[in-house]
Amino acid sequence: MKHTTRGSRTLAAAVLLTVCATLTACGGDAGSGASDADNDPGIAAAESAVGIPPEPAGASRAALLLALRAVAPNAADTAHEDTAIDAAREQCSAINGGASNLAAAAAARFSYDGIVTSPAQGKAINAAIEDSGFCASMEMPSR
Repeated sequence: MKHTTRGSRTLAAAVLLTVCATLTACGGDAGSGASDADNDPGIAAAESAVGIPPEPAGASRAALLLALRAVAPNAADTAHEDTAIDAAREQCSAINGGASNLAAAAAARFSYDGIVTSPAQGKAINAAIEDSGFCASMEMPSR
């Protein structure tokens, strides 16, 4: 079978179009504000299984951010709200899973974009998250 340049180009264009269409279909709406877990029940179930609560909204989100700002103001400032919420959700997994050295874990999770969170702030972050009740409903099942 003889391959022509035109045939190769046509095949390459068809493959490229198929890949682009597939990626577009899988991409979702980046501007929707919905988390991956909101769009995929499998992700929500996996997060729940490891003690990660759903992303808070409305008054719950505002209360959590207020609690975090009280102990780590730079890590939860308005420029870092989404990052702080993600870090809090991930920290719930450590808290609910009984991880050791929670203060260091929180300090690491809440250090980003040039913001350094100390272990003392990490300890205060854990207390703020626990006192808020944010992680309480996500206690991991016993194995």
